[in-house]
Amino acid sequence: MRDAAPLLSLLAHELRAPAGVIGGYLTLLDKVEAGLGPEQQAALAGGRRAQQRLVEILDEVSQLVDAWRAEVVAAGAVDLVPLVKDVRAAAKARDVTLTIEAPVEAAAQARASHGAVVDGVVSVAAAVAREHGVGVHLTVHLAQGHSGGNTSGGGAADQSLTWQIRAEGAGAGTHAATVERSPFNLWRPGLGLGLVVAATTLARAGARLDEVLVEGQRVGVDVTFGAGPSPGPTPSA
Repeated sequence: MRDAAPLLSLLAHELRAPAGVIGGYLTLLDKVEAGLGPEQQAALAGGRRAQQRLVEILDEVSQLVDAWRAEVVAAGAVDLVPLVKDVRAAAKARDVTLTIEAPVEAAAQARASHGAVVDGVVSVAAAVAREHGVGVHLTVHLAQGHSGGNTSGGGAADQSLTWQIRAEGAGAGTHAATVERSPFNLWRPGLGLGLVVAATTLARAGARLDEVLVEGQRVGVDVTFGAGPSPGPTPSA
């Protein structure tokens, strides 16, 4: 993926100029909007939304390039309580309907900053919400025996910490034996580059991502880190 980073960076740079030109013409049309008919105003509003989305996609491409180019750092403890607090706040800021259950005190062993983990988890939650058209329920689960595949730190972790991200109501009451997991589809269409950026960032941070299925239908995503004890006293969430 790093080999593709320079090409994507160049493409994003080259596309920003025509995107800016389109935005300039739309701004000129805004000045005469009052003289346009209803259909023309609707077309102008649609063009404006499309241009804004194009700029957002170019920003996501740049974020993806940065994620691919980022150097892998040594694993360190990212405390759970402030993580949960900031995930909740970031989800609210992005209009993602999210409820969280975090009945444990622990720290994820991550090769990324606190902010990168927060942004990655919220972006995955936003993609699940968009795919299902409902809110998202997130449960933090602490288990003995590390089940994540990417965490490093000199040996297998004693515990794993999983962010169980589920579409609200999906699979409710389903017996655990009917729940299946499969490798995460990084290139799932229709959910935007933001999901690819988040998944790439989380994977490079040492997390393992799994699709969660019930009766063959996707209901959410598990994001699993190695875990350890909380590094110190934690503030109230």
